[in-house]
Amino acid sequence: MIIDEITLQNFGVYKGRQSMQTTPPSATKPITLIGGLNGGGKTTLLDAIHLVLYGRHAKLAGRGQRSYGKYLQSMIHRGLDSTEVASVEIKFRRVIDGQTQLFEVVRSWAASSKGQANENLSVQLNGEEDQTLTENWHEHMDAILPLQMAHLFFFDGEQIADLADPEKAKTLLKTGVHALLGLDLVERLQDDLLVLERRKKLEAKPAQDQHELKALELSLKNTENELEQLHQKKGQIKIDVERALKAKDEAIGEFKKKGGDLFEQQEALELEKGELDVRIEEVQSTIRELAAGAAPLSLVEDLLIEVKAQAEYEIEAQKNRVVADFLESRDSELISNLKKNKVPSVHIQTVQNSLELDRVNRPVADPDSCYLGADESLVDQINDLTRHELPSVVNQMKIARTELDELQEKLRRVDSKLAQVPEADAIANLKVSLDSASRGYREQESQYREISHEWDILLQKKEFIEAQRNRIYNEQLNLNLQEENSQRVIDHMPRVRNTLNGFREKVICKHLSKIERLILESFQQLLRKKHLIKTIRINPDNYEIVLLGGDGKQLPFDRLSAGERQLLATAMLWGMVKASGRPLPLIIDTPLGRLDSVHRELLTKHYFPFAAHQVFLLSTDEEIDDSLLSSLKPKVGNEYMLEHKDSAQKTNIVSGYSWTSKLKL
Repeated sequence: MIIDEITLQNFGVYKGRQSMQTTPPSATKPITLIGGLNGGGKTTLLDAIHLVLYGRHAKLAGRGQRSYGKYLQSMIHRGLDSTEVASVEIKFRRVIDGQTQLFEVVRSWAASSKGQANENLSVQLNGEEDQTLTENWHEHMDAILPLQMAHLFFFDGEQIADLADPEKAKTLLKTGVHALLGLDLVERLQDDLLVLERRKKLEAKPAQDQHELKALELSLKNTENELEQLHQKKGQIKIDVERALKAKDEAIGEFKKKGGDLFEQQEALELEKGELDVRIEEVQSTIRELAAGAAPLSLVEDLLIEVKAQAEYEIEAQKNRVVADFLESRDSELISNLKKNKVPSVHIQTVQNSLELDRVNRPVADPDSCYLGADESLVDQINDLTRHELPSVVNQMKIARTELDELQEKLRRVDSKLAQVPEADAIANLKVSLDSASRGYREQESQYREISHEWDILLQKKEFIEAQRNRIYNEQLNLNLQEENSQRVIDHMPRVRNTLNGFREKVICKHLSKIERLILESFQQLLRKKHLIKTIRINPDNYEIVLLGGDGKQLPFDRLSAGERQLLATAMLWGMVKASGRPLPLIIDTPLGRLDSVHRELLTKHYFPFAAHQVFLLSTDEEIDDSLLSSLKPKVGNEYMLEHKDSAQKTNIVSGYSWTSKLKL
């Protein structure tokens, strides 16, 4: 299927008749790129495609709880004359039995005084109106793309964000797999069989039991209706909660961007600054005390060692002088005694020469080399200083210096933050907006909790009624069966349901491995990390995703980064699209809304050009900007901008795609 042209006339923000040609010029340029700011009509365009293809069955973002007729009337461009007609047209072609067939589908309607517009549907085949095709268009479209599978081919960035949540991924995977395998028909058949079984049992009950069962069935039906209405209301409130949360997050982001968080921290920052100033003064005082003591001597430690050596030298020299004086006195006395005792002079001379030689050979210090006059206490003082006191002082000084550097760096950071604190007037409006957004989120969250509680109560009531009804069924199952046919139906129903359950399980097991393989291939192609995830498993019982890493061990879902989870979500959709085997266009609204620059580039290079034979990308200026466009350009066949004119309250479709000058809302 190739979409050749989309035309909107007076639909939503699109005034007048506007068209875009979307035929890819070649197989290598499959992308039609459509840019528009938020509120410029991207979602309206996506709704228009859903509407023209599926009519009242379409899942439309802007419909809410309104009836189809009221929705159509609300989508007529405001301010038009009551005679003006609104319409949505689409031209596409398909190859059927080897022949290319051209289709043109037109839905049009005009305003009604009753507030509910009635549509006209026209379908042309190869340029001629086909009445049979028009009357049976829903069945024909269901054969092309069943409505249950449409979310695989037409989706927005929020759907990818949902798939990035493991719990929400289960529901979407189950819906997608069942749609791919046609299991919704099996479930519908099971429900129909259950209704038939209940009807047959009811027919066979005594009058009293029938009356009680009818009352229970009526109560159950009413409860189910209440649950359905509450489910829709709950879903709408959930959307409101998410919008309120998004608004809150945006307000927080803007508040922080303008320095609001620093403003709120100002008192704490000033207190921290005061504490840092006090501590810095204490450390500096410690350093000054150390500097006033022995610390400066650490700068001349080598000189202290020299002084110590000189002192030791002089002490030793002093000892040598004492010994020399003693020996000289002793020798003189000895010679004198020898002379008194009439020792021959020749012997005396010999002794005298020997003693003089002994004195001469003893070390004697040069008087000029002894200039300190040091004693042994100086050596002890220097030893104590160099071995104990100075190492301790140096270590204390180092610790104090390190602490001072750290404190001064902290003070610098605190001063920097204080310098960035805005004035109260500058963020007053932002504070009001933040408080309003936070209050709005709390109110929506409170409302959601209340309706969830109401939902739980109704659900318990439903379960109680079902238990009462089943009790009566079970008690009277084999009593008073009036007809053999009813008994046979009742007897065979569980077997049929079991057979259908077995059939469903076997179908899922048979095809799930293929879907797992296609999702894994898609993920690896997107991420370009072949060894991050080696295997992807889908639990057939609860559709939980199980990831196995390159080492064969299970990889928790939350171990992936936010960007990798969104790439995995995209791979899930891509893998299921491949598994469908349907050659259909892919339409993606806000495809890169929550991704960082790295993962945006991965999708731009490895997904969009290969996602399908025809791809529509509806982007804001914060997604596919001019930088990403340069890498995507070779794959783009058509480019359009949705130019919204606020003064005229309309959006124009113009050719080309560029954010050099942003469109004005």
